[in-house]
Amino acid sequence: MKAGRLVRPPEVQAEGREYKESQDSMADWIAECCITGEEAEGVSTEALRSSFNDFASRTGDRTLSQTHFKERMAARGFKYQRSKGLRFFVGVGLAPRNLTELMAA
Repeated sequence: MKAGRLVRPPEVQAEGREYKESQDSMADWIAECCITGEEAEGVSTEALRSSFNDFASRTGDRTLSQTHFKERMAARGFKYQRSKGLRFFVGVGLAPRNLTELMAA
């Protein structure tokens, strides 16, 4: 016990992390719909958010406002930038299949 609090055993902490990761729709969206790394082309923040919200709607998850989307992406380490009127996150883009679907919509 630390300062009047119970300390969770490491096994319980690990299970909590695993559960949280399994419920992480953004991680699922990134894995399924995006490309990451240096090969990822700059796609507008709005296009990324639109793709995420479509994914969230299809999977029964909560959609995100622009502000919450930016916060969640930044928390994952993606740097937000503005250049020549375009707003985007460095190191993440839409997979070709998802980019085509977004352009057709």
